[in-house]
Amino acid sequence: MLDLLGGKGANLAEMSTLGINVPPGFTVTTEVCNYFIENKSFPDKFDSELEKALANLEKITKKKFNDDKTPLLLSVRSGGKVSMPGMMDSILNIGINLLKKISSYSFDSTGFPKSRSIRQLIFYLKYFVLIRELLKESQKEIPEHINENIYYLGQAYNFLWQSTKVNFLFNGNHDASHSGFDDYLKNQGYKFKSQLNEFGGYTILKNKKTKLAMDI
Repeated sequence: MLDLLGGKGANLAEMSTLGINVPPGFTVTTEVCNYFIENKSFPDKFDSELEKALANLEKITKKKFNDDKTPLLLSVRSGGKVSMPGMMDSILNIGINLLKKISSYSFDSTGFPKSRSIRQLIFYLKYFVLIRELLKESQKEIPEHINENIYYLGQAYNFLWQSTKVNFLFNGNHDASHSGFDDYLKNQGYKFKSQLNEFGGYTILKNKKTKLAMDI
């Protein structure tokens, strides 16, 4: 995917697959770029494909490209497979150090968010998994605190979602499907298990028909 979409495009596509809320957009592939360099023109179907992509953006945003009243504004970014030497290392180091600080005051001793929000738990897990995969893809060393947080957040995720497939609608949580994220975890080799009867101050009571989450 990195060869076809470039760095930015591949990362945005992966975040979208994870269910992370990213602005709508589209990516012109590296194949189109290489074709233009070789032929000094775009491929035959490029114009029609571009029009389709813009029409889809207009539908999503309910705005119109080149319109006076509700204009659709686009940010055009370039992104090669390889970043400027040293730039990615600097960004990763800053981000990882910041992530470690966030973890230290956002999670309790069991690795559960102190807010006790199921929604935040899933949000954090998605970002930690994404960062770990980016580091692995870049062949960078993965800090132990990232692996630890994924382990504990994954246990909680399995306890509250994977073992129940129910959205418990309290404490900021909302009804949402996580099947796409589950598929992503499976494809990347992540398997979480939890044999606990309670986690993060919650316990789950269930029978064949009913599943209830309770504070303890």
